Amino acid sequence: MYCWSTTGKWPLTPCVQIRRSTFVLMDIHMPVMNGIDAAIAIRQLPGPASLLPIVALTAGALQEDEQACMNAGMNEFLSKPVDVPKLRQVLARQLSVTH
Repeated sequence: MYCWSTTGKWPLTPCVQIRRSTFVLMDIHMPVMNGIDAAIAIRQLPGPASLLPIVALTAGALQEDEQACMNAGMNEFLSKPVDVPKLRQVLARQLSVTH
């Protein structure tokens, strides 16, 4: 199952709250609510939804960008353009943790 949002305001949707998703591939630069704020909102949800693995995806490749994502509670960090083999490794690692 997958869910998506173009605004970032979806962390409070039932898809995330009841943990129908296995992980979140979080774009950091979205209108309305950015990925940092969305990750923080997910981590503040009650129950197992707060444990949902979050993988940051951003054009920002600086150490400060990665640190901001980790400080927001994200589990992994990927920069654009996406390195497909690295994405596969991250997804395999996160899926093995959740299953």
